[in-house]
Amino acid sequence: MVDCRDMLDRIPKDSFPVRKVWGEIAQAWTDSFWTLITQDKINFLRLKAGPLLRYSSDVDVAAETFANKIERLKLQILQGCPSQELLGSIADDVSRLPGYVHENAAKKASIELALSNGFMQATPPQLTQVITDLAGEMKNRRDRPSAFLKIDLPDFVATQGYLIIKPGSPPIHVEEYRRRVERRIQQIADSHPALAAIREGREPTGDQLVDLERVLQNELRGGEIQLSPEVIRKAYGLRMDNRLGFLGFVRHGWSLTPSLTMKRS
Repeated sequence: MVDCRDMLDRIPKDSFPVRKVWGEIAQAWTDSFWTLITQDKINFLRLKAGPLLRYSSDVDVAAETFANKIERLKLQILQGCPSQELLGSIADDVSRLPGYVHENAAKKASIELALSNGFMQATPPQLTQVITDLAGEMKNRRDRPSAFLKIDLPDFVATQGYLIIKPGSPPIHVEEYRRRVERRIQQIADSHPALAAIREGREPTGDQLVDLERVLQNELRGGEIQLSPEVIRKAYGLRMDNRLGFLGFVRHGWSLTPSLTMKRS
């Protein structure tokens, strides 16, 4: 709550817009107000006092927006219900910071925390440190690709950052997700005759390919993989339609594992 009080102190109390409503908000500057924080007080701060920060002369909008996200996450964690959408938004912000920030040893712990599954269990001091280390850098975030580029090029933000593979699941780094897919396909390849044939440069039979498509759908659609056309687009930059299918993804797309030397069309 010290951080919230520090933010309130930045509101210019002598300015006319603030003086005009001072009688309604003055309680937020008293020690007794902070003795016990209730949901009503939180709503009061959000609806009455918080908006007055716009009258501060030194507002870094990007930094304040990021800090607000982290403060909301603090509350959600204390309430036992961190929002996956909020976690993903914060992870996206951090993943788009320039390389020199990611390479800064002093900020490394905060970056790794914000981009990990453990972020949803972070302590208030850890989250405060994330604000201290990263909020001031948010104005330097890389822009997302334009709408035009998204039509014709892979989703580079997703392929270089984090994705959520199903509603309610925590963000996972794309590289870790790819490793999951590769491990599972390798397990299938070790035992399925169709992929063995592809790996060895032979043409699999029609029946083998039909069975392989069935196995791939059953194995890749569930569990910790949850592969779908949307996830394939985000993780690999490939657009998979119904005609291509999971077999087409494996045969067309990428050399997914060292032992599966498949050509990209």
